[in-house]
Amino acid sequence: AFYDLFRFDSADVALTREWFESRVHRDDRAPAEAAMREALSNQQTECARRFRFERGDGTVAVVEERAVIAWSGEVADRVVGSLADVTVQRQVGEQLAIAQRMEAVGRLAGGVAHDFNNILTAIRGFATVALDEQLPSSRAREDIDQILQASDRAAALSRQLLAFSRRQVLQPQLVDVNESIGNLHRMLTRVLGEDVEVRTRLDRTLRAGT
Repeated sequence: AFYDLFRFDSADVALTREWFESRVHRDDRAPAEAAMREALSNQQTECARRFRFERGDGTVAVVEERAVIAWSGEVADRVVGSLADVTVQRQVGEQLAIAQRMEAVGRLAGGVAHDFNNILTAIRGFATVALDEQLPSSRAREDIDQILQASDRAAALSRQLLAFSRRQVLQPQLVDVNESIGNLHRMLTRVLGEDVEVRTRLDRTLRAGT
């Protein structure tokens, strides 16, 4: 059964503890040996270990070993152990843990998105009122318009967070790169000040989807 489970030919197996320990993954060898030494020094009758074990074909399995130690007085007479290949169970457990973490992140993202939407509603509402109160020639109109455009982009981001939290399939949309860069250019010009010149070189033949 051992040969079949771990893909060994009988001729390749030496029935010694040294051979067995040599098949333990080198990164797990020290803690595995330490666990057995501790069991022997404490005269325990059982020792349980988990480590990676190299199969006969060179692949690596995650195994659980349960060893029974027989004692003759204070001398360990023999150790009889069994191995269980728990590679698949471990992989399933890791995948479940990842899924649970993603679910928690999704719930957090959903909560943040809802609160964010409430804030954006207030920002957009006050900005709209402020825009209506400006004269057509007011320079503040362009600044307020930038606030409204930024709130639209933030709302789109919020929708993506909500889609993630609900595990919805996102629907990619075509964008006009020139328009996006133009909006960013106007914002940067205001933020950076008059002593910094921002230049862009746009391909006017580009359109959304090209």
